[in-house]
Amino acid sequence: MPNLEAGGSWTVLVYGLGDNNLEPNLLIDMEEMAAVPAAALEFVVLADRTPDYTDRELPGIGDWDTAKLISITPGTFVEHDDLGELNLGDPQVLADFVARGIRDFPADHYALILWNHGSIAGVGSDESHGDGLTVPEVAAGLRAGLAATGLDRIDLIGFDACLMGAFEVAAAVTGLADYMVASEEVEPLDGWDYAAFGLLAADPDGVTARSLGEEIVARYMATSGQDDPTLTLSLLDLSPMPELVAALDTLRGAVAPEMAAMAPAIGRGRSSAPSFGGSPLPEEDFYMVDLGDLLTRWSSHDAPLGDAAAAALAVFDRVVIASQAGPARAGATGLAVYFPPFADYYAESWYRTTQAPVWPDFLDSYYAAGQEIPPEAQPSFAPVDNEAASFFNDFGLNVQAIFDDGSVDNIVAAFLYTGVVGDDGTVTFIGEDQGLFAGNQAVASNSLTRLVLDDGQDQAYAFQDISFSEDFNLITLDVPLAYYPPGVPPGGSDYRDITLKLTYDVAADRFSEGFYATDQFGTISQFAADPEGLLVPWMLTWRPDGTIEWVQTSDVGLWADLPSLLYDFEKLPVGTELYAELYVYDFGGNSDYAAVRTQVPAAEAPWASCANPAWGYEVSYPGGWFVWDSPDPGLDCAYFDPASMEGLTEAQAFDQAALTVEVYQGDALVEAISFLQVGSVTVEEAAVGGRPATLYESAPGEWGFRAFVVPLGPGPGDPALVVAAWGSVGPSLTELADRVAREMVIGG
Repeated sequence: MPNLEAGGSWTVLVYGLGDNNLEPNLLIDMEEMAAVPAAALEFVVLADRTPDYTDRELPGIGDWDTAKLISITPGTFVEHDDLGELNLGDPQVLADFVARGIRDFPADHYALILWNHGSIAGVGSDESHGDGLTVPEVAAGLRAGLAATGLDRIDLIGFDACLMGAFEVAAAVTGLADYMVASEEVEPLDGWDYAAFGLLAADPDGVTARSLGEEIVARYMATSGQDDPTLTLSLLDLSPMPELVAALDTLRGAVAPEMAAMAPAIGRGRSSAPSFGGSPLPEEDFYMVDLGDLLTRWSSHDAPLGDAAAAALAVFDRVVIASQAGPARAGATGLAVYFPPFADYYAESWYRTTQAPVWPDFLDSYYAAGQEIPPEAQPSFAPVDNEAASFFNDFGLNVQAIFDDGSVDNIVAAFLYTGVVGDDGTVTFIGEDQGLFAGNQAVASNSLTRLVLDDGQDQAYAFQDISFSEDFNLITLDVPLAYYPPGVPPGGSDYRDITLKLTYDVAADRFSEGFYATDQFGTISQFAADPEGLLVPWMLTWRPDGTIEWVQTSDVGLWADLPSLLYDFEKLPVGTELYAELYVYDFGGNSDYAAVRTQVPAAEAPWASCANPAWGYEVSYPGGWFVWDSPDPGLDCAYFDPASMEGLTEAQAFDQAALTVEVYQGDALVEAISFLQVGSVTVEEAAVGGRPATLYESAPGEWGFRAFVVPLGPGPGDPALVVAAWGSVGPSLTELADRVAREMVIGG
């Protein structure tokens, strides 16, 4: 049994799978360990190296390309054994290391850190043997090593590796350690800051496994997190994990009989939750989604989903005891789970090899319900020719379309793909933007910029998969690239798929960046590209013959020198022919799209105006928009939208409109204000047409409104104007609503 008391000595076992491209970083981390001044601490490292990446020497030991057992105390490296060429992807090697480390380096407390590439596929890889440790093998190796020593479990298990902060991993090592430290997201090359173990020097008698884990999380985010706003790290208490497994099983059992009814809410939660290890290329995406955020979103739903999710969330909050995330991952709660959006992306046979409890059965039930959606309830855009409406403003191209009412309940996601049309009719898509939907409408926008990569000699356009922070100050882009090693000309098959992850801080006008790659074992890590190698972006194209494929944009290539690589968001030239497709998906993966062909305008279209004599106001609205033609003069100039509203009833026009101007009085006004209050996160004083008003706004990044309530008289019984812009709450909606408010004329 581990010693749960504070104080005492620590042996930290580090399983260093350095037989791959991360070999140089293993040596750097070992030198970090030697700089920790704690006297009651000893690192014991099984350091496996390779002749392929570096000949760097470790002080007192030199260079090697085998597996050595090395102990590290302040300022000292001691070699205890050269074990020759070992396969660190063999769980028996892990078991032997754990047993020997505990036997030969006894202490009051033990920690095990698995160091290398990672994902729920496992930890690895050992390139000399083409192997790695699967998650079940990690558990089996640790279990066998503990059994050989008579210990039930260790104090702390940590994964200095990407994407290991997952339910599947935590469930596998439950019972083998008291606490676990891991990241939901990918990690940078420098990984953890091992100076965190200096806590044992600062407070040798007060340190517990929990406080040490909290310090590891804090130091990592204070160092690596300063340069990368996408990082995450969390500390888990594994003792409540069996309760979390049971709570998720209860959730699965509760919703399975009613999955067809519950699945839309489940899918919408999945679409909105933070995700990790993503890529524009489906085969490179890990489909990890934040479990705590999922449960939070589901808990607001009706029973049985809501009640079961709330119960699971209560246990989840006891499992995750310390979690930090950079501003670009602000919604991360500390533990992720595998959840592909649709059955076509679900690798069921592989996933079941992870031996994850409960969740595979939950996914099976969810995807089975998606396969049963009848054709009449699948997405279908209302226009027969699938034509979308569009307009331009200061923020770019805005696309909107209406889909059939029969599919409304099942829609879970919307995306906009915007492309440039070439002379031969080929469409080269420049980016993917997440859209929003409400009722039977979908809307999305594109900034009309394309990403340009520049190595100082050549330039290349690149595809950008874009996401935004809630305050829209951080833009995160995943850019798919082909990497050609030095001496290999672009255009052939000898390349490696990598992802350039970029985060742009709008306020600071600063990029943070990193290359990431998946190995043959299915694990991911930051990729150290040779600066003499070449990068060629992948672009999604649609040819006139209907062929859709990813193609490399150039046969020249850019130098893969990351520090020298420059980025620019180039505005599309005036007159550029555009083609955009707005897709909606249901939870079964069924989809339909509406498309628009247009050109980048020379300037913003002039605004028009509309007057309502009955109520004495005049409102400006974007030129080219449609105004609902009302039979009631009191409703003149009430509803405005980029798409035609001809033949719609008042209710239908209101539901469709992107801009509404209405007059309310009495109970109707009270009801309208109540609706705005409930849906708002911002309520503040404002002005419309020179009159005092109250501003109401929904949460940023969601479908909602920015609305102004303008009293038309001093008394509580007097009418009021409600001016509202509807859509994705963000800069574009703000610009629309505020200009309408600023230019509105209200008589008398």
